[in-house]
Amino acid sequence: EKTIYILFGATDANGIDIDKTKLECSTINLSDKISRVSHKSVNGYEYFVYKVDISSVNNSYLTFKASVTDNSGLPTATTFQVNIDNEAPSVVITNYSDNAEIYGSNENLIKGSTGDAHKTKSVEYAFSITSTEPDSGEYKHLEDSEGNNFAAWEAKFKENALNDEIKRLYGIDDFEKDNYDLYFWVKATDTFGNTSKATSVCLNVLPNGDKPTVDFSYPT
Repeated sequence: EKTIYILFGATDANGIDIDKTKLECSTINLSDKISRVSHKSVNGYEYFVYKVDISSVNNSYLTFKASVTDNSGLPTATTFQVNIDNEAPSVVITNYSDNAEIYGSNENLIKGSTGDAHKTKSVEYAFSITSTEPDSGEYKHLEDSEGNNFAAWEAKFKENALNDEIKRLYGIDDFEKDNYDLYFWVKATDTFGNTSKATSVCLNVLPNGDKPTVDFSYPT
């Protein structure tokens, strides 16, 4: 369930009729999605908090009307708009595709971009050795190094960083073969708290990269 909370206050010399206070949405019918969750009197003002379930709402501006009536039976109302964004940002990896060869001993840079109707707040990445998405605790945050709300993002890895990930995830101390599958996962969250589904690329990591190999040919 996705919810927003709306707070408004009212005051009148004759006092406010608490039972006749209500909140309505005039854009779409949300009558069964709106409920009062608290009321408090402070220094002559009556404050009300309403909970609105917006799970079924697409991206839109909703107009709400808060209505109050004083103890003499005189009503008044005010309207206001709330910008609803339930759509998660898009996120893509732009410089690698599945099975791309990459040298684990080198410095490496993985690039991508995001898109959102508003702003992307954060981008996170994680590694795995299968096509199953890692647990949320495995993800690490990237920095918005370009200051562009992650419209373009970069994940920089120093020398042997990918090799270290292979050793950690495969549970090995030394490399036993020439190449390993390493999945790179990334997801994005916008300023409204909507998080995208993670996207991934399977990298074919060569631990020894472009280091030369030496074989004896004589004597045999």
